[in-house]
Amino acid sequence: MKFYLSPLLLLLFAFATSAHAQKASGKIIGSVVDENSTALPFSSIVVSSAKDSSMVVGQTADENGKFSFEKIPNGLYMVTASMVGYQRSTSSAFQIDDNTIQLPSLQLLHASRDLQEVAVVAKRPFVEQLVDKTVINVASSISSTGGSALQVLEKSPSVSVNAHQEQIELAGKSNPLVMIDGKPTYLSQADLFNLLKNTPSENIEKIELITNPSSRYDAAGNSGIINIIFKKGSKPGTNGSASISGSIITHGYGRGSIATSINHSEGRLNLFASLNGMEGKGFSKTIYDRTIVDGPTQVRFDQVYGNLHWLKNYGYRAGADYNLGNNTRIGAKIYGTLNKLKTLSRYSDTKLYNADFTLKQKYYTNAHTNDRRDNINANVNFDHSSKSGLGINFDADYLAYTGIKVNSLTTHFYKPDENLDGPPQVVRNTMPLSIRIGVAKLDFNKKVGKFNFEGGVKSSFVKADNEMVYEDFENQWIVDSLRSNRFIYKENINAAYFSFRRPLTPGVTLQLGLRLEHTRLSGHSTTLKKLNEQNYIRPFPTLFLSHVLNAAHTLTWSYGYRIDRPNYQLLNPFESYLDPYTTLRGNPDLQPQFTNNFQFTHLFRGVVNTNIAYAITRNLIVNEFPSITKNDSKMSLSPENMSFSRHISITISAPLALTSWWNLQASLSGRLSRYRTFYKQDQFLVKQPTLSLMMSNTLSFGKEWSGEISGNYMSRRVYGLLTCPPIGAVNLGVQKTFFQKKASVKFIGQDVFWTSKFVGSTHFADLDLTVQSLGVSQTFTISLSYKFGAQNLSKEKPTNSNAEEFQKRASGGS
Repeated sequence: MKFYLSPLLLLLFAFATSAHAQKASGKIIGSVVDENSTALPFSSIVVSSAKDSSMVVGQTADENGKFSFEKIPNGLYMVTASMVGYQRSTSSAFQIDDNTIQLPSLQLLHASRDLQEVAVVAKRPFVEQLVDKTVINVASSISSTGGSALQVLEKSPSVSVNAHQEQIELAGKSNPLVMIDGKPTYLSQADLFNLLKNTPSENIEKIELITNPSSRYDAAGNSGIINIIFKKGSKPGTNGSASISGSIITHGYGRGSIATSINHSEGRLNLFASLNGMEGKGFSKTIYDRTIVDGPTQVRFDQVYGNLHWLKNYGYRAGADYNLGNNTRIGAKIYGTLNKLKTLSRYSDTKLYNADFTLKQKYYTNAHTNDRRDNINANVNFDHSSKSGLGINFDADYLAYTGIKVNSLTTHFYKPDENLDGPPQVVRNTMPLSIRIGVAKLDFNKKVGKFNFEGGVKSSFVKADNEMVYEDFENQWIVDSLRSNRFIYKENINAAYFSFRRPLTPGVTLQLGLRLEHTRLSGHSTTLKKLNEQNYIRPFPTLFLSHVLNAAHTLTWSYGYRIDRPNYQLLNPFESYLDPYTTLRGNPDLQPQFTNNFQFTHLFRGVVNTNIAYAITRNLIVNEFPSITKNDSKMSLSPENMSFSRHISITISAPLALTSWWNLQASLSGRLSRYRTFYKQDQFLVKQPTLSLMMSNTLSFGKEWSGEISGNYMSRRVYGLLTCPPIGAVNLGVQKTFFQKKASVKFIGQDVFWTSKFVGSTHFADLDLTVQSLGVSQTFTISLSYKFGAQNLSKEKPTNSNAEEFQKRASGGS
């Protein structure tokens, strides 16, 4: 009981003690310019005491070089502005006495050339810690160039990537809701993973990590939201960028990529478009070592799955925004992906051993796969803000997701003497897939006196038709009706939410919200003649309490209740064939998982962020829960609900300016995870502490050279029934700019020592299993990019349309 209540007591204690904090009332406003009186964006601003020069609070100036500080205690202060490549500038001392101070512009002069020509870098830090979210500024990372969205996430604080199970964790919990420009992606876990691997980082403005979202967001996402925001130009005229990259991955395989984006803004009309593509080799290798014990009988399996393939991935997006006037805007966009995978070499090599390690049997499978997955998303949106303070936003989406996958497998069986044991087994699986999704959403916000109100409604409809035609070859292809399957899934979710926010006292703000979601779904296996239906309504409350103690300290406490629905294919009860001793099947009785999230955040001087989080999840979904049948030594993998999981964590993040040319961003996180489930009536209970560290170093060498060294480390951890040893990676990047920084060439090394390898094991009851998964994590890239036109790129306006949780769940197929 002590373990459960301690974080709650800590949060209550923090707010109880905050009542004694000193009240603040002053405000400071100012701006930063260079010797030509041109605004200097993203300068470092520090307010310090004029008496002892101690730092009071700090922040980064905005893109226009402006800054402001509120709730400054009465006293005598100075403000200092600094930027790499410029001399510092400090204001005269001034007095705060319940007033607002408008400072003269702070002018920064270029540093002298004898300081080794330190370069000017007007950009945001790679990681920004805010009270309610963490922002990853992708464009600020050299090593992110030529990489993918997934590689950026791997370097982000509080994020871990499990390549073996194609799973992303945020703040120690799985299944975050992944959004693109504020919209759900509606992809299955496997296809979402593929999308992130093939989304070039050059097209991304930033990534937001929101661990406890408000009621205006979908309740889906056990661990919160990952929102990927793409670039879109905003300055009048035409501008854009283009890049080309070549990479060498592990084992010397090659791949190339291109990315280009363009924006044109004139008058009330803004047009934008982008195109990216990647082609090249990829590989994966998975090694299983499992032992089955049945009394005096013991069988050991050594299995190796290898896959070398050729990938073609292309993505596109285009759209327009038009300002109708009177604070009214309409917009439309269309985007999608075209993905194709063709096997160059795929095999499964399995050996069965007796208890005395003598060979019992061997079989070898050659496989060939052609896999095509395409999706297209169309969106229209409208927003209006009236003079009375009423804001209205409408979004509608239609998504079509199609694919076909053909597997051909030939298995040869061998006796211990290496002679053939019977004829080969030749099978073929053809799996067409069709998903149609429609979503509409209406939101409003209104300010009445001290109250801020938000509300809205949303409705979504999904139909997924997934078929598998299983064929045996006996002089000709013959359909096996017992192994063929068709699964039709339908889902309708209707939601409504309302929230309000108001100040309780000076510096203390309360926000309450409630979201209701009505879910109706049906999964029909026409082959098994099995129909599963669910119909339920759930409330999802949220609470936020924020207290600005003074200029240096801000406290926030929050609570949220969230849901994770299984992706569609996990509910398909049909059993599919991986090899003669391994099958994969869905679970029609799989239930959604529900999580209570509690968080306490302390922001110190605007830069140091401390977050304490506690989460309780019931019906935790494990995607690949192994089960052994002793009589035939077969292993079946299926999704199951665990009894519960509990996580308590603390994360500290801060930027450090070590020298004028060296900046460090560090994040340290520790968590304690506890899981409980049952396996064949036996209780499986795990308590595991985990430590993770992320560091990113940015270096400036003269006006045109810069570098980056980053790394991450995660100690021993648990995924479902698997316990995993420590893992980590080191990344390097060097950049040289040309033509007044319009062009650049970069060399990037990702996971340079190839240490990011998934290994997991479990030894419980009749489970004795070790798995190792290797994939594309080590890459060495040379990238050339060029920017044209007026370079004032900003994020594409988020539409909050709705295309994301569904894209994550659209199909669970491999």
